[in-house]
Amino acid sequence: TIYKGPLPVDWMDELGSGYRYAFDYIGGDDTGIYICFGLHQKSGDGEWHYLVRYDIEGGELITSIKGRLHWAPTEENW
Repeated sequence: TIYKGPLPVDWMDELGSGYRYAFDYIGGDDTGIYICFGLHQKSGDGEWHYLVRYDIEGGELITSIKGRLHWAPTEENW
């Protein structure tokens, strides 16, 4: 265990309300955690993915948004 506690997700407030999120990927190393968040509008009209790095400093998480990810279409979406 490199960190135990709630993840700060206040960066999502800048996107507005009406989203729910899921983790698409969780990974990391001994200094931090990478998480790919899949954000879904509750109305079902949109979906976005953001890669976020949480650096661990003094037992606290420092949030760094790496950017919005663009996923390649899958065959069923063509």
